[in-house]
Amino acid sequence: MQNFLISLLTGLTTVFAWTPATILLVMSFIGIYTGLVYFEEMDVFRLILLCLLTVLGIAGYLGLTSICWGLKLTTRTKLVCLICGIMALSSVILIGYMSENELLHISFNIEEIYLFICPLVFLLLHTLLVYRNSKTH
Repeated sequence: MQNFLISLLTGLTTVFAWTPATILLVMSFIGIYTGLVYFEEMDVFRLILLCLLTVLGIAGYLGLTSICWGLKLTTRTKLVCLICGIMALSSVILIGYMSENELLHISFNIEEIYLFICPLVFLLLHTLLVYRNSKTH
């Protein structure tokens, strides 16, 4: 029964966290490319923030990939990657919610819940599970 629940959680994580995280990762790479192309016109602070969020997002994506596809990471590395993903996604949600820019604003419709909230929930869940498992071993 425990193997079934682990497989079910892995499947749900793949559908509701890893897949939207893949879309968000592609979007962040497009954002960095655009920031570098328009470097002269863009504020340096925003470009650095964008790069930092992308690096944290890549780490979170790596943590989700280790859970969904069996990428072998140490428990400590997996925990750090998941925490980085939580920080990146929480920051993006906060920036999107507070933004008055129509392109950046997050209004929490069904697509935005799937893209932003679902991965955050699964990142939090797996962070707690990895942390609990690291304390028992």
